[in-house]
Amino acid sequence: MLRPLEMKDADRMLEWMHDTNIVKNLHTDFSKKTLDDCHRFIQSAKNNAISTHFAVVNENNEYLGTVSLRIVGDGVAEFAIVMHSDAIGKGISQYAMRDMIKHGFTELGLNLILWCVDPNNSRAIHFYDSQGYQRFILSKELKNLIRKRYSEEEVINYDWYAIRREDSLL
Repeated sequence: MLRPLEMKDADRMLEWMHDTNIVKNLHTDFSKKTLDDCHRFIQSAKNNAISTHFAVVNENNEYLGTVSLRIVGDGVAEFAIVMHSDAIGKGISQYAMRDMIKHGFTELGLNLILWCVDPNNSRAIHFYDSQGYQRFILSKELKNLIRKRYSEEEVINYDWYAIRREDSLL
């Protein structure tokens, strides 16, 4: 289940940020993040016109992870998901991802949602492949959009995935 991020999520958010098994193959270095950084992120998520962030929660409303869409161009957003270690391997990510993609297409009016994976992140690649998501060759236009956040090496070497509105099962 997805809900807006709340300040009470910060402690568990910081736990995954400092879990080397979770963050070792992510694009961002989370090791120096603090509880204050988590609070600022949660606060900024409330009024952000470029990015949409939700908490993934269980039936007890306990924070399990964060799922995000960041607008990178007209009708195009980058997807991201990260889960707390105690939520991995339980099937929760597939539902959170499906719900966020549906939100992007139906509520945000997106046409394309894309994301990347470090080629060393075998767990994530296995997850996306097992869910039937397709790897994607970036067009020149998409490469230009994402070069603001990714190095040339990452653009070339990461595994890129995408789903188009017309290919989704809304």
